[in-house]
Amino acid sequence: MNSPIFSWAKLNQFLYVTSRLDSGYHLIYSLFTRISLCDIMRIDAIPGDGEISITMHNGPNISMHENICYRTILEYFRDNPLEKIKENISVDIVKNIPWGAGLGGGSSNAASLLLWLNERYGLYNFDELLVLGASIGSDIPFFLTGASYALVEGRGERVSNLEIPDRLRRFRFIVVFPRISVNTARIYRGLKLTEIGADVSIVNLDSPYNDEFFYNTLYLSAKRLYPELEDIKSRLSDAAGQNFYMTGSGSGLFCPYWDDRDIDWERLACLTEEAGWRLWCVESV
Repeated sequence: MNSPIFSWAKLNQFLYVTSRLDSGYHLIYSLFTRISLCDIMRIDAIPGDGEISITMHNGPNISMHENICYRTILEYFRDNPLEKIKENISVDIVKNIPWGAGLGGGSSNAASLLLWLNERYGLYNFDELLVLGASIGSDIPFFLTGASYALVEGRGERVSNLEIPDRLRRFRFIVVFPRISVNTARIYRGLKLTEIGADVSIVNLDSPYNDEFFYNTLYLSAKRLYPELEDIKSRLSDAAGQNFYMTGSGSGLFCPYWDDRDIDWERLACLTEEAGWRLWCVESV
């Protein structure tokens, strides 16, 4: 097998849903941050008849054909069938990023796989690879760019690198997964029309980093569909002494902080251990 590939997670420091299209898709405006929580992948190709093998460790109980990496391989070779190339591809993934947490684990895996495939086979230029990635998953273009921070717009296909203020770069994050796997499509469908269409022109990366800055439109839907999230978020904020916010479509929650002294680590550790929630301390990468 080849050397391990680190497939990083992401946080949405803010996420606005700006409109709903007639197709049912939604447009977003979000600050993505790549963080130091990762899955570990090994990918290999050997002579063969075009077989695909995907093995996951600690992942969701799904079949290989439901795995986004399986679909990614099929899409990559759509116009150049793998059996004609006469190679088999195997993908082995050790999952550390929880599924259904809004941390982008599946999309990150797919992006890492696309980059590996294109380095080996070179079937697309980078712009074409971005388009292909966006057709597979909305978060994939961000991961393809390799950016630490990016403004992501549209359905996720518009990714802009940003000059990030030093104070924003200094944030570290506590990330908690309360072991609730959220259905992203259900969260988006649960939004009310009155909750869509925020004026994002007011967003300023130099603004005070408070509840308004870390706003997430999808939390409005998530707490209706998964009402326990609001109680979990409140308990975490109370224990840590700092506010927690939801990333993506949830259920992952994060707390940005600058100084270890700002966090009541003992109370937070007791709460998460007693509740059986997973906790990581991460930074941007």
